[in-house]
Amino acid sequence: MIDNRRKQEEQSLEKLMNEANLFVKYSVQRIGRIEPMLFIHGENGIAVFTPKEFKNERSKDEFANLAKLACIATGADATVFVSEAWMKRPKKGEKLDLSRPPSSFPDREEVAIMMGQTRTACEQRLLPMIRSKDGKFLGFGNEHRMNPDRMKGRFANFIPWGYPPPEVRAAAEAALDKLGVEIRKQEMNQARRTERGQGKAFEM
Repeated sequence: MIDNRRKQEEQSLEKLMNEANLFVKYSVQRIGRIEPMLFIHGENGIAVFTPKEFKNERSKDEFANLAKLACIATGADATVFVSEAWMKRPKKGEKLDLSRPPSSFPDREEVAIMMGQTRTACEQRLLPMIRSKDGKFLGFGNEHRMNPDRMKGRFANFIPWGYPPPEVRAAAEAALDKLGVEIRKQEMNQARRTERGQGKAFEM
């Protein structure tokens, strides 16, 4: 039973990662940026949860807390958080400098980051974003994939460890409804479907 559940979660994560990848490429090519978004695979398929604001620490904390409620309400078994981030790689022979945010380094890199999780597994994909000197998006670099043992931070561990019973899910759904929070069912349109760390520090 546990092995079957784990396999199902892995399949859900792979499906979400593919949807997130499509969203990232479509979004950047269409509007030149990526809006933060959480993809959720639950009992009724794929849903998306977006923040009302994402400008300061308080709004980011609020998004993370509401996202956990959304995962309970939907019976989530996999999530993928998508955002833009600054990344700093250490030069050969140097240690990673964690005393400064990645955005403060002149050799920083802009990346699209997809952070996927189930209850038992993690996957991270990075797509370097290449821009001209005037900021125009030119394309993506080679995708990097990682499978860390675990993820830490504000935008990780949205899924509860246990499987919430129906009454707990209903309570979470009612709380979100009272707060006016909407979880949207993901419906990829045809146009979007046809368009196609270790040793790193990130800042979102």
